[in-house]
Amino acid sequence: IDGFDELSTELRHKSFFRDLIEGDTLYNARVVVTSRPSASACLHPYVQRRIEVLGFEKSSREQYITNALKHSPECLQRLQAHFQQYPNIDALCYIPLNMAIIVYLCQLGSLPPTATAMYDKFIKHTICRHLSRADLNANITKPVQFSPKVENVLQKLQKVAFDGLLDDKLVFTVEDLPSLCKDDPTCYGLLQSTECY
Repeated sequence: IDGFDELSTELRHKSFFRDLIEGDTLYNARVVVTSRPSASACLHPYVQRRIEVLGFEKSSREQYITNALKHSPECLQRLQAHFQQYPNIDALCYIPLNMAIIVYLCQLGSLPPTATAMYDKFIKHTICRHLSRADLNANITKPVQFSPKVENVLQKLQKVAFDGLLDDKLVFTVEDLPSLCKDDPTCYGLLQSTECY
């Protein structure tokens, strides 16, 4: 079961998935479950082995940076200086996804001082890249400012995401999204559509 934490609280506690995990269904089956730690505590009585992905060790982190920026020594120096100046960003980069984001932003010439600024810049660049690839007229200016139409969609998405957070919901259906992106079903590259079975 991939993404146990993405199931609703109700499905995590009473469903076919829970029966499968507890051994009530497919009695002798081996079950592998992936989950964020915050949702996995209820699984502990039923598991034989837990594996946690911890992220980079210092040596593997340095190797990743060196390989990623081997063609840009000035970017590598800027990033190392940035880590010294902003230890909070340095600490975030032991998580591989955060490291990939900060290296990407460094290559774009942008090194934000806070985690919030890092995620904000990354999301804006992701949207800009998607809009330019999809050839959607979004009237983007530098520094990144979106057209009122795009801003309106982003504000509505923020509300959906915030409400989902309050409701412990990580997966949304079309009904949850109030016709946000009629011209772009991926909502500017921020959503992924999958079939529900």
